[in-house]
Amino acid sequence: MTRWSHPIKGYGTLFGPGPFNHPMYRLNTNADVEVPLRLTLRDVPVCRRPFAVIIALLFFGGRFPSLLEELRNVPVHNLARRAFSQFRARKPVGTSGQTRIDDLSVPAASVVTSQSDYWPAEIAPAARQRLRTAHEINCSVRNLLRVLPHLIFLLVGLGPLVTRAQVAGYDSVSGLLTIPSVRVGNEVFVEVRLQRQFQAVAPQFAVVAATRGFDNDPAVTNYNLANGLLNLPLVRVVGDRPYAATLQNIGNLVFELRSATPVGPEPAWDALRAGVPFTGLNVPWQNYGRDFGANLWGYVGLASEGVDGWRHETRGSDGATLRLRAVRQASGSACLGIDVALVGNPANSAIVSFPFEDAADQPPGATRDLRRQTLTAEVFVPAGARGPSDAPTGLMLFAQDRAYRWSQTPWRNLSGPDGWEILSASFDELATATPQFEAAHVRAFGFKLGVNSGATDFTYRGSICLDNVRTSGASPLHFDFESGRTRTETEFQDIASKAMVARYWLFADLRAGVRFAADGSVVGLDDRFLRDVDELVRVARASGLYLILTLFDFLAGAEPVVVDGVRTFGRAALITDATLRRTLLDNALRPLFQRYADEPVILAYDVFNEPEWLLTDVAIPASKRPAEIRSGGVASLAMMRSFVGDVAGLLRAVGGRQLLTIGSASPRWVGLWRDLVDIDQFHWWVGPGQIDEGSTLPAAASGRVGFIGEFGASPAALCSFLATARAMGHVAALPWSYRAKDGVSAALIGNDGHCP
Repeated sequence: MTRWSHPIKGYGTLFGPGPFNHPMYRLNTNADVEVPLRLTLRDVPVCRRPFAVIIALLFFGGRFPSLLEELRNVPVHNLARRAFSQFRARKPVGTSGQTRIDDLSVPAASVVTSQSDYWPAEIAPAARQRLRTAHEINCSVRNLLRVLPHLIFLLVGLGPLVTRAQVAGYDSVSGLLTIPSVRVGNEVFVEVRLQRQFQAVAPQFAVVAATRGFDNDPAVTNYNLANGLLNLPLVRVVGDRPYAATLQNIGNLVFELRSATPVGPEPAWDALRAGVPFTGLNVPWQNYGRDFGANLWGYVGLASEGVDGWRHETRGSDGATLRLRAVRQASGSACLGIDVALVGNPANSAIVSFPFEDAADQPPGATRDLRRQTLTAEVFVPAGARGPSDAPTGLMLFAQDRAYRWSQTPWRNLSGPDGWEILSASFDELATATPQFEAAHVRAFGFKLGVNSGATDFTYRGSICLDNVRTSGASPLHFDFESGRTRTETEFQDIASKAMVARYWLFADLRAGVRFAADGSVVGLDDRFLRDVDELVRVARASGLYLILTLFDFLAGAEPVVVDGVRTFGRAALITDATLRRTLLDNALRPLFQRYADEPVILAYDVFNEPEWLLTDVAIPASKRPAEIRSGGVASLAMMRSFVGDVAGLLRAVGGRQLLTIGSASPRWVGLWRDLVDIDQFHWWVGPGQIDEGSTLPAAASGRVGFIGEFGASPAALCSFLATARAMGHVAALPWSYRAKDGVSAALIGNDGHCP
């Protein structure tokens, strides 16, 4: 008999330590039942009283052993989550001598519930009464949460891993409070749900569901076993601003609300609509169109960032790293936590690196002269990740130069118990080992942990840690990870010292974040997209910034260019073809707008950046249209207005409270969109060869609120332009840009952009 490979603490493995007995089972012939299931219960001592622990046994005829083999490496909490939804959908059937829940035979004497009654509401009243009369429990929340996964562990099928939200959510209508993950002692539980008890005088919530996760998973919050407090740093409330909340366990699985404090900036939609001035910056892109979601180039979204600008590879066999996170060690010092999933068949590896341009104080494309310097790093590798003795896991350092040439140290074979490995590499030796490697222009360095190709039966899912990375030399680099901040967190704190609003690109040219069918229709959002937007909103809120999110860039309508298997540009059909447009609206924009409908951090959506470049029937001065756009344009004004109108209608239909604007390429075109948006916006480019070369800045339109979405100015001229724009009635002017990559304006790093 194959044993389950994921241990359940306190109860051994799923099929042990007791013997496995094939149960008798009844197959209900209802159309929605595809496989026979059997639910078995066993009494075990928990919390001074007997408590029934459910062990779900899946029986697929003769395929049972082979099915177990297929399930060995599937996360238990994923299966449980799928199973719970299936369980709720089934109707119970009461019979004499036992409680039958559809095709699941449950001896009534062994079924247990708590006073808060966590059984699904779909169970018929008679069956619910029988459940209530069974054993009662009075356990701590810790033991309750340990048992709940067993109660919902009905294995009914496999499916893709569902991406969990990063913040808690509360629906005041249904009273359901959902917490993505909670750490209880050394254990983590995911998809924790609490139901408000509306009959109580004070706001009280009872635990109704929780699923056991992996102990090394990061958690949104911790439950304090000593004082019974559950602190939620951020709760997104439907129809209201977010709050920080504290809940107190008052017994019997019930938590009472002790405090709720508004978090982040207050809603400012009405203030902007009324014309209250603000300051802002353009934050156009770090990875144009790739801050949100993934594509064939890999994943570099905001939620993938590590502390101090460290990154991890996500592609192919080098993508064994699951996430990077700040970790506080038992000693009190910090390190970079690296969650990995290593396998030996086929062998994979984890690559973690620091690109110099990802430091918050460095410009794009930054390199460093590391000649005559040495790189050292400490990596903590648990015994379980070191591989078998005859095919050990390997560890090495590497560096890349500005031409992306790779040079590495020899592999170090790992063995023995948990421990720190100290690695060292001379950059001059790396240059000698790899012809043409430029130690004078190093763009990145890092380490690689690789599984031996001979370790065919090896698997490891857990964490390693990186610390004390440093270079020698007169101006040494040193990473101790004590800040705990990602590059974006550091940048947004800097931006907040200069401005109130950040204008940020979202889909850009649709090269990432959206899944397409072969016919060009939109199937849905990439699994990581909303997680990345969550991270952007979280960081902005923590920094006190509002966001203007630019949905699409005019390059989405440029001629398509395929680069390493990824289609860039070339999505004009989503504007001009009504059928394809509808798939974009329904499968990409609708879930975005619904998720953040009441999010006050998102001040406005900029539907399209400079859409006029794509128009066929608007006069554009000779040689001014960008070279990437087909001569004569790709869409009529009527088509583009219809597109913008559809986006506006969708936002209002889902109850989105954000304002809408269009980033016109020139003030001459603002009137094309005025009846479709809430606030005017134009861009002001008057340099040689630019669209408004030699023009004079116009005043704001009478009776309209408007701002200058982009302008180019040196730091010396920045403050005077802002003063002029304000004097002419514009509520804001946003300089281009923060850490610009295009060379047309100052990068506005450090003290640049501070005006009286």
